[in-house]
Amino acid sequence: MEYTGQTFFKKQIKSLGNETESVDVSPSLSLGIGAKRNWQAQVELSGNTTDGTLTISGKSPGASEFIDIETVDISAGDVIATFTGIFEELQVQAADLDASVVCDVFLCAV
Repeated sequence: MEYTGQTFFKKQIKSLGNETESVDVSPSLSLGIGAKRNWQAQVELSGNTTDGTLTISGKSPGASEFIDIETVDISAGDVIATFTGIFEELQVQAADLDASVVCDVFLCAV
């Protein structure tokens, strides 16, 4: 899908440490359930970390469980992950970060 210049959803999750954050992304469904979205998650780290992963999970409309979509190695620094789907809620979980490091996650759907 080509970028049309229209962003359907965007959200910044600030200062995520070794924890999980859920985000209601139901506004991305504005064109109906059949409108699959291309998603991008940009991860920016506050410093260097010897280890670290970010797991992105999604819950489809009407579902009761989150399913892992992508796990990204963030030990090398800032990264961008892309995925496609129809989601009512997304969850991001940072793990194994050095204690002094936090990350900002920028989610957007086009």
